[in-house]
Amino acid sequence: MSSTEKYWKEFDMFLPELMREDSVEIKIVVEAQNNPGFIININSQTVSDQILKDGETAILVDHKHNSQDQEVSIDFSMYGKTKHDTKVDSDGNIISDKYIIIKDLFINKFSLISDPDFFYGEHLNYHGLDGSNKPIAAGFWFNDTLNISYQRPFSLWYNQRTNRNKSHLHSESAKHDGPLVDELWHNVIKNIKKLEDH
Repeated sequence: MSSTEKYWKEFDMFLPELMREDSVEIKIVVEAQNNPGFIININSQTVSDQILKDGETAILVDHKHNSQDQEVSIDFSMYGKTKHDTKVDSDGNIISDKYIIIKDLFINKFSLISDPDFFYGEHLNYHGLDGSNKPIAAGFWFNDTLNISYQRPFSLWYNQRTNRNKSHLHSESAKHDGPLVDELWHNVIKNIKKLEDH
């Protein structure tokens, strides 16, 4: 094991303690039509349940975690749509419908909608009332659920899965810059240990 890998492993073990999170902050901005019901559950606990007015709405949730919950599961669900909510004209075109469009979704200040590789990738689940999986959508046209499940802390989990913040350590040039990288990691670990002592 190189010294860079050793320092990275030490840092990776220390980082969750440094980044401990006691709550999850959610901000979801939606556009609704025909007053759908919208519910947010965290680990099966309802934290928001409302009938949305037509137009744009921002919903804010700050939920304190149970100290034992390392796994967090967040469900965003539309409810209340019936077959009578979709109106079509004589040509079969939809002229009125009940739906919710997700304009933005922040979890602990990270915008998931503005990270399409992550949002539409393998990290979220979208399913119907019958539990069948569906392609990820940035909205609800049926009584469906969008789920994200992660290990705390969210920031560490997210940054390990997003393509936004690729590290220099994983690039081809890192192989040539080994001594410099080793020295940088050594300094990072040394400074973190100083912080621990205070």
